[in-house]
Amino acid sequence: MLPIYCLSLREQPDLPDPFKGAVVVKGHTGVDKKRSFSESYCKMLQAFVDSGQPMALLLEDDAIPTVPNVLIKIYNRVFNAPVKWEAIYLGGNVYPSGAERYHYGGGYYRAFDVLTSHAIVWKRSLAIYCLENYDYNKHGVFDLWLYNEVQRLKVMLIIKPFLVLQKPGMSEIEGKDVDYTDIFRNSETRLK
Repeated sequence: MLPIYCLSLREQPDLPDPFKGAVVVKGHTGVDKKRSFSESYCKMLQAFVDSGQPMALLLEDDAIPTVPNVLIKIYNRVFNAPVKWEAIYLGGNVYPSGAERYHYGGGYYRAFDVLTSHAIVWKRSLAIYCLENYDYNKHGVFDLWLYNEVQRLKVMLIIKPFLVLQKPGMSEIEGKDVDYTDIFRNSETRLK
């Protein structure tokens, strides 16, 4: 199975059963919540790179599976992808202008214009690239950098049906309660 890393502000997050064995990487908060999130996500990428593993599932602590046996389904999707890839989004906010034009078949789409980082299978090579090239002062929020630049340079996929969603609740980065369920469901219908 894939190693799993989970970003959380809590040392013992309440994760769904399939993700309970994750290595928890403790994030931090600061006055600039977007910077804190971005630095924390890079800390999780670094933990994965330092492990030497060739790939891993990186989650935020509000990730929830949409299907039973989700880890088996993720494993099957990862190892049956029709193209060489560097990251696979397991769900996301797909903006109308992008991913629907890049369908490889079998529910695999090129991840142009996908915004979210709550559940991504990463290859080590892309994690290293991000750690070497990302700079908050230059690029802003990490998710937006992936969206604006990296998705156009690297082969990043998103799959349908989505296997992981984001649980409704308090968003540290937005500073309020959020529910992305409808956004994710509408995004899934954009993948044709």
